[in-house]
Amino acid sequence: MLDRLSEMLKKDPMTPCSQSFIPSPTIESSCCCHPPAFDIYENDQEFLLVADLPGVSPEEISVDLEAGVLSVSTGTSEKNASASRYRRQFKFAAPIDPHRVSAEASAGELTIRLGKSESSHPRRIEVHEA
Repeated sequence: MLDRLSEMLKKDPMTPCSQSFIPSPTIESSCCCHPPAFDIYENDQEFLLVADLPGVSPEEISVDLEAGVLSVSTGTSEKNASASRYRRQFKFAAPIDPHRVSAEASAGELTIRLGKSESSHPRRIEVHEA
């Protein structure tokens, strides 16, 4: 996971997210373990969330965005009845463009990209002489 994340960050530098992310208190789990931790990064254009989900197939992962709240959940499937169920929600201070959200899962790693709304991008305003 670290090699792939390092390669992504070399192409598109991001910083660890701190101020633009508001953690949501909603974490539900029906297993004896804690839900996976998410690494969250940010640049001017988007947020990037990365989590290790070993043994969870893409079909078992649900990613939803509603009213600015991102929900990530997994559930058992007929293939993997022993897998744990959990749900995690995230809320961001910057508005998210719902048309610029993508998620992919590969080799037990989930990567979610959330593009920021154009209204949240920095903009320089030219000052004219009156």
